Amino acid sequence: MKTMARGLVLTVFVFQTFLSAQTRTIYGFDHASRLNQTKDSQSSADLVTHSPSSEVLKDQGKWWSYSEGNTSLWVTKLQEILATPLRRFNEVKMVLPKSDAILNISASCKEDVKIYLRALHDSKPWALQMYDASGRPASAIAEGHFLWLGSFDQCLETQVQFTGRSKYCTVHFPFLKTKDSSLNITLGICMSSQCSEGDLEVLTAHADLPLSINATFMRPLSVRCHTPKQLSSLAGDPMAITALCVVAVIILVTCTSSIYEVYHDRMMKRNLPIDKIEQVRPLPNITSPMSRPHESLRVERFAPIMTDRQSLLGSQEEPESTPNLATKIIVLFSVPQNAKKLTCMIPDDTYLPGFPGIQVLSVMWIILMHMFSIGQSSIGNTPSYFPDIFSRWTFMFVVGAPFAVDTLLTISGISLTFWTLKEMDKNDGEILKVQWLKYYAGRFCRYSAPYFVVLLLYTAFDDYWIQGPLKPINVEPHCRHSWWTNVLYINNFVNTDQMCMGWTWYMAVDMQLYLVAPIIIVALYKSWLVGGSIIIILILANWTSAGVTTGEMNLPAAVWIANYQNMSKWFQWIYIKPWCRLGPFLIGMATGNILVKTKAHRILTRCAACMGWVTTITLCVAVVYGPYTLHFTHYWPAGVNEVYNAMAASFWGLGMAWLAYACITRLAGIVHSFLSWRGWVPLARLTHVAYIVHPVLLEAYFYSTRSVIYFSDVYVALLYIAVVFLTYVCAFFVSLLFEMPVAAMVQSPELETDDATFA
Repeated sequence: MKTMARGLVLTVFVFQTFLSAQTRTIYGFDHASRLNQTKDSQSSADLVTHSPSSEVLKDQGKWWSYSEGNTSLWVTKLQEILATPLRRFNEVKMVLPKSDAILNISASCKEDVKIYLRALHDSKPWALQMYDASGRPASAIAEGHFLWLGSFDQCLETQVQFTGRSKYCTVHFPFLKTKDSSLNITLGICMSSQCSEGDLEVLTAHADLPLSINATFMRPLSVRCHTPKQLSSLAGDPMAITALCVVAVIILVTCTSSIYEVYHDRMMKRNLPIDKIEQVRPLPNITSPMSRPHESLRVERFAPIMTDRQSLLGSQEEPESTPNLATKIIVLFSVPQNAKKLTCMIPDDTYLPGFPGIQVLSVMWIILMHMFSIGQSSIGNTPSYFPDIFSRWTFMFVVGAPFAVDTLLTISGISLTFWTLKEMDKNDGEILKVQWLKYYAGRFCRYSAPYFVVLLLYTAFDDYWIQGPLKPINVEPHCRHSWWTNVLYINNFVNTDQMCMGWTWYMAVDMQLYLVAPIIIVALYKSWLVGGSIIIILILANWTSAGVTTGEMNLPAAVWIANYQNMSKWFQWIYIKPWCRLGPFLIGMATGNILVKTKAHRILTRCAACMGWVTTITLCVAVVYGPYTLHFTHYWPAGVNEVYNAMAASFWGLGMAWLAYACITRLAGIVHSFLSWRGWVPLARLTHVAYIVHPVLLEAYFYSTRSVIYFSDVYVALLYIAVVFLTYVCAFFVSLLFEMPVAAMVQSPELETDDATFA
């Protein structure tokens, strides 16, 4: 106790010393000169001497060089921010009750703020702890460090002595507006929970709080208060309880199935002669679908559960009874069997040469892009690091990552058309013999099982496991209201400004294209001329819609390079709409039809193949690296943006269609060997789930961080490797528990009355 008392006294003494020094000098400036800076010109001169000179700034070429040529503008802004220090607390205590701003805040907030300021003036430990938890200007402002967060955990853990609890809020102030963007300051403030975001906005706008910066000349752009949920509140959260029950039931069934399989296998081996054990057929041997979100998935037929022991032991034994439906369903959840199938390097029966490698590399490309886009708000050196990497032509590979989605759509069209046309050939073109109901229902079930489980867990527990000062306001609340749009696969049309799990727009687009694909496939089967004409007309419509939308809304070609401020408009009207993503899918369908018609035989000469490779490389390099010029010009001439947004995705899809065609017809050489490597096969089975879970991991990392992150090339490389590894580990377990059993259930003939002709 004596030690604790001495520690408390020492803490109070340190804080008192700090606050006393704070009132005399901050950042090397005299307090009296700051209070009278409007009357004393020497104060401004002193401030400039403590700031980098304009010539030095200009030579360094940092973020301030983008401020419309006025390199001294940021110096003036810093003077305004740092010139007025924290008021003496006895002065602040008298200012607040007399301020007109009090009339616009709640009475409970007013009372708690008065108590806080009085305690701060009296150097109460809890008030000092609250003030210490608030953010203040840090070093490296010249490098673009504008995230002044303070201590998130210290604020929430403070045992306050007013009505409410302590609450952590972030206030965003405008700092500097450049030609193409703006720089804002994010300041962390520890405040009473009785104060709403509106109250805090009024208080900060009128400088009625003891802030570490002078906010009198800056009106807050926005205020975001964080109220993390405690685990103790789970009992009153219906969605969280539902999610826990669903997961618990599935885990229970999985454990039961695994135990049953192990027990059954041992009993079979115990009752058989030694020389017959190796002939025992194992439990249901389900071949997992490749789990790719872009092709028709099929699995091997469901083997009988009970081994035909009569043929092994002799006809004198009675055959065992056939297991009932419940037993058949339960064993589909067996972990040993499903894990064996997921990790098997033998390709499935839907295998097309080169596809496993294309799928895995595409998802890895998308992960790299999302690592920058999701982490951007948590990067402390954004204004200095991003201009540097955008000036490198090699970074265009990251900027061009959205084309990875077009790659998935292209091979989706190829695989879907290829397998459906072959199935129709087996039925002699009898369309009605193809079970279209199972075509849709099977796809929906396989596709949705892991997606809906992740959606449920994300919506229910996001605010429990992702807590931090940098968490955006549009993460969890939107899911509580818009989750149903994801379930119906219309989240790219409805509530697009409040989208839940924003990256799942691709799931909606892929499902929507899958639903209408049979119309084109049937037309291709009946007449390649009619089907081809439909594809050409739809591609032209795709180009027209994307080009007209770009022109009407004045959208740029590459939002990252062009520093486009209203990115949400480009995202909502170009990026996520199916009619703007239709081109690559249609090109893939045309390629699948060609492969079926030619029976996947090589029909091109060596010279034609070389021309195909040259054309493919030229197109892909042009669409990815073409926008690099925007880094220097910021704008393209009239009409170029429209043409690029209209045709770039289709040209990329054309290149990927050639790559797939070359691999299937053995025209790709070493490229085919690399993309068809068996090591890709297990990862390719996780493509669908890996796409769903990787942004959740990135959000958990970036939005839960307590301090800003400084990006460097080495840091990015190490972080990327870690994220890719964890993504596939999580995808493995999600697929093992939620996807594999449903996929096997849909495909198993043991669970249906009629033998399906198509899945």
